[in-house]
Amino acid sequence: HSIYNIGCVSFVYSCILTRGIEEIQNDYDQGSIQTLLTPETLLCSQELVNLCLIGRAVSNVFDNDIQCNGLSLQGVKKQSTIGFLTLYEYGGGAK
Repeated sequence: HSIYNIGCVSFVYSCILTRGIEEIQNDYDQGSIQTLLTPETLLCSQELVNLCLIGRAVSNVFDNDIQCNGLSLQGVKKQSTIGFLTLYEYGGGAK
């Protein structure tokens, strides 16, 4: 609880308020747990990471939407200029 942590909190609030609560709720997949923090650990959910990176709180990282057993799963509709770096890529495995 330091004054130095306020920047991160302000950024997250800005992302949430810019997208809007109602739009964030519309971004969630049907039947998903609708939270931006995981209840057990209070870590960021994939939805919050996606909100900060691509501006939408979708649950998935695949391109576009897909149908799976009658459910519509929302993915990333437009590629961002920044994105994810896997441990494999970080470790130099993608060279």
